[in-house]
Amino acid sequence: PIWPSAEKTAAGAEIPIVTPHDLACAEVRSLASRLAEALFLRELVDGALARGGEVVCAGDLNDTAESLPVSLIRGRGATALVSAAAGLSEAERTSALHGGVPAQIDHVLVTAGLASRLREARFFNEELRDHGPVDDAAPPTADSDHALFVARFGSTARP
Repeated sequence: PIWPSAEKTAAGAEIPIVTPHDLACAEVRSLASRLAEALFLRELVDGALARGGEVVCAGDLNDTAESLPVSLIRGRGATALVSAAAGLSEAERTSALHGGVPAQIDHVLVTAGLASRLREARFFNEELRDHGPVDDAAPPTADSDHALFVARFGSTARP
């Protein structure tokens, strides 16, 4: 899903999304922003790879593995990043709930060399709950609306 990005006034206040056209514009703004961020991140990945390094891109990407922004970050071919969650079932890959819908929007993407040394990947999502819409006036909750994702690597490639 594309999370809409509301237009803002010069003072930074969000302009309400009222019409279907407003919503379409907000979704395009959001996608354009995510694509620009993904291209920038992929450029950093390519630079690190050109220097002969291994790369880990980890965190809340606010998008699913199938999305265009995450696909751009992963890349293709010999320099493609691999998801540490690739071997997990769909239920095991859930990192967030939005409107009760489970999704993996938190990722650990690694170079092939690191992927060959992956020993374990796990989302600690047993107590994950949907926090509902963000209310800036409400006090913050003590827990996160994302599951912790841990990937453990060995010092040598798997046999």
